[in-house]
Amino acid sequence: MSQRIEIKPGDRYGRLIIIEELPLVRKNYGKVSRNVRIVKCKCDCGNEFIINLISLRRKDCEKSCGCNKKVKCRDINIKHGKTFTRLYKIWSSMKTRCLNKEHDNFKYYGGRGIKICEEWLTFENFYNDMGNGYKINLSLDRIDSNGDYNKANCRWIEKNEQFVNRRSNRKFHYKGELLSISEISKKININYYQLRYRLMHGWSIEKIMNEFKDKN
Repeated sequence: MSQRIEIKPGDRYGRLIIIEELPLVRKNYGKVSRNVRIVKCKCDCGNEFIINLISLRRKDCEKSCGCNKKVKCRDINIKHGKTFTRLYKIWSSMKTRCLNKEHDNFKYYGGRGIKICEEWLTFENFYNDMGNGYKINLSLDRIDSNGDYNKANCRWIEKNEQFVNRRSNRKFHYKGELLSISEISKKININYYQLRYRLMHGWSIEKIMNEFKDKN
């Protein structure tokens, strides 16, 4: 027979202090039924609740009424006070695009070698570098669309400016010049959207011009 565990009011277990031991409770454990010792405790936060003595003494037991977990969670959320802001979402989305291989846009970012500087893997560092100048109508943009996410290569711009800077609007060589799709469209008098579709699917400008020449 196991030795009875001696407890008394005032005994402390973590944030819990025993108020009193209550009458035994009969509990079923599968096909086995046995008496269980239960105690009434008071947590340091002021909350009183009942717990069985075995659970209270377990090494992996949360030695509080649950408030300790809430405190830890709250501390994480208020560490920088930005967890639920648009700025935090922008930072989180940046990490997802570059680091999560399961994300739909990974192939356009991390999948083609776009990286995030080590400092920006922590939100506080990102905020210190980019928080100044941020506004609700602005988006994070890389100056060099083939470059990494870091302070030297990032800026805040309006969304319509970002569209112009997108990889799909990159420039192409045409007759010794480096031109945008819009500029080439005007020079060779071909519909912008038809030209863009073909260029983005690997057609050469010469092949596109021959196609339209044959149609005419």
